[in-house]
This record gives sequence, C-alpha cells and structure tokens, in this order.
Amino acid sequence: MNDEYNEQQPVKSEVSTESPQAKKNVDIGGWLKQAWEIFKTDILKFIVASLIVSAVSVVTCLILSGPIMVGFFKCILKKTRGEDFEYGELFDGVKTQFLPAFVLMIVVSVALSIAFVILMLIPIVGQVAFYAVEIFVALFVYYMYLQMAEMEETLEIAKLIDLGKSTLNKLKDDYAMFLVWALVVSIVAGVGVVVCCVGVLATYSIAMIAVTVSYLAIIKDEEEVTVVAEEEIVEEVTVEE
Repeated sequence: MNDEYNEQQPVKSEVSTESPQAKKNVDIGGWLKQAWEIFKTDILKFIVASLIVSAVSVVTCLILSGPIMVGFFKCILKKTRGEDFEYGELFDGVKTQFLPAFVLMIVVSVALSIAFVILMLIPIVGQVAFYAVEIFVALFVYYMYLQMAEMEETLEIAKLIDLGKSTLNKLKDDYAMFLVWALVVSIVAGVGVVVCCVGVLATYSIAMIAVTVSYLAIIKDEEEVTVVAEEEIVEEVTVEE
C-alpha cells in the first residue's frame, strides 16, 4: 500500500535546476589593456575625433555634449568590432538621439547640482561623497549613451527611466568595484593634462575606449573585442605572399 502511494506522489528535487546568475567580474587591467591595443590601431583618428567632440561641446555650450557623445561611442563601438568609422558619424547621435541624450544630460546635471549643494554642507566627508557620486554617475551615463548608440530608432523619452533601471541592474552585482572602475576611468581621462593638450585628447580617448570595452563585457556580455590593426596586418602579409 505504501509502495503504491509513493509511486503516485511526485518526487520533489532538493536541488534547484536554475543556475544562479553569474557575477560579472570587473576586469580593470584587462579593459585598459584592450583599450590601449584598440587606441594604437588608429591613434591620430581617435585624437581628432576627441578634438571634434570637445570642440562641439564647448561651442554649443554643452547643448550637444550628450548627443555628440552618443556619436563618439558609436564610432568607438565600430572600432572595437573590427570596423572603421568616418568623422561624419560622430554626429549620428545628434541626428538620431538628440532629444533623449539632451534630456538625460539635463536631468543628471540638475541631480548632481542638488547633490553638490547638499553634500558640500558636510565638511570633507561630503566632498569625498560628492566626488564618488559624480564619477559613478558619469560611468552610468556613459553606459546609457552606449546603449543609445546601438539603437536604430530614437529612444522615447518615457523609456529613459526603464533604460536607467536596466543599466543599474547590470551593475548591481558589485557597486563598490564599479566605483573603483569609475575612479580609474576618471584618472585615465584626466592624466593627459600633465603632458599637454594632445595628451588630454589621447588619454580621454583611451578612457572612453576602456568604458566601451567594459560596456561590451558587462552590459552586452561580449568578452572579446576585435583589434583592427591585427587583422589588417594578417591581410597584408597574405597579399604579399
């Protein structure tokens, strides 16, 4: 009797068949190394592109700083995937994602201004806290710009919140390490000041390439990028043979 009862009852497994979501590692050294390799494939073009982006942002009083960054990231994405880009593509973000990129920039600027006023009331600790918030938010916004850069259609303003939530969800595994990564990106981007103006453009390019590489790994789950120069060398050797 008991045997028949046991046969009729479903067997409950104590082992879950669902595998937990793997924690995504922050590979600071690897991302910087890949960024340097990509930068070396076309140093002059990256520097000129950075100069154009900076000039457009300044001339337009930062109105186009968000949209032009979308275009810049689109160009960097092409490089990381083994393609080349034209300078005119830097303005693709202005053409396709102007409104969402502009709104995002305004909202973030206002939020940071409020945070600045509040945190500056706290001596030393408040200043450190604001800097931490500022660099983390900058990285967060870069990741949102990168996602806009990959969209074929203009992102609806109403969907900015959903995009922001999904981006934060990708970073939730280790906020502390992403804060460290944001600090490294900030240092790399500004270290060129010690050299000269061209040095700033170079290090800024490397920093933005590194952000793109980390975006592909964390947001897109693409672990490897393509270094164009290596492919070109292989093709040249094949032709010569």
